[in-house]
Amino acid sequence: MILLYWPKAKAEAQMLLHMSLAALGKETEIVVVGENRSGVKSIEKMFASYGPINKYDSARRCSFYWGVCHETPEAFDLNSQFKTYDVELNGVEIKVKSLPGVFSHGEFDHGTQLLLNNLPELKGKVLDFGCGAGIIGAYMGIKNPDIKLNLCDINAFAIESSKQTLKANGLSGEVFASDIYSDTGKGYDFIVSNPPFHAGLDTSYSATETLLADAPNQLNNQGQLWIVANSFLKYPPIIEQHFGNCETVDKNRKFAIYHAAK
Repeated sequence: MILLYWPKAKAEAQMLLHMSLAALGKETEIVVVGENRSGVKSIEKMFASYGPINKYDSARRCSFYWGVCHETPEAFDLNSQFKTYDVELNGVEIKVKSLPGVFSHGEFDHGTQLLLNNLPELKGKVLDFGCGAGIIGAYMGIKNPDIKLNLCDINAFAIESSKQTLKANGLSGEVFASDIYSDTGKGYDFIVSNPPFHAGLDTSYSATETLLADAPNQLNNQGQLWIVANSFLKYPPIIEQHFGNCETVDKNRKFAIYHAAK
């Protein structure tokens, strides 16, 4: 049996459905639950080629489906799921490879662009926190070939996307899973991030607030934090509290670049 909580990206739902059914095969039962605003009703059409699926209940703007796979699923190939696109910024050309559901899937985020436009020359050990498709890490690695590059994310598809982005650009770096700083180590010279503030469809600031509050403990004695955030988010007071300083390096109508030095 498959228990699937419907993600906010339809392409990710299609990939998860295909991947899991290909692994388990015919006569696999599936239970799907999700918020109506996430498009969970799309499962009716998406599952049609596999077998019957029906909605059995709904409450609090969510729906519950149950179905059975009666047709043999096609083999699943993860490589076919990647979307590849090119980014050019400040003379740096990056080939990006991303899986569905990963931040920066198929597009170059404007906040990331503003962050990269403001980064100084980097040295030493550098962490791309919440790496997504690996655009920030790849850019930093190309611009600063002597740095020791680390990239981390909590999402398995982001980890694989970043690995493939580094590989596509001939870069080396350590890409790993980490729940905030759970597996990052310490002694970074720079922590650079376009941190998330969504958990699925919901707004969640806790991960980024922990990222900012604990950053001084992960940096070396002269380490620096560079982040981009939506301008309405109240991150400067948190940075100021834990670093004793916070500089707004650049901003536009939507995003702001914050910098702090230990």
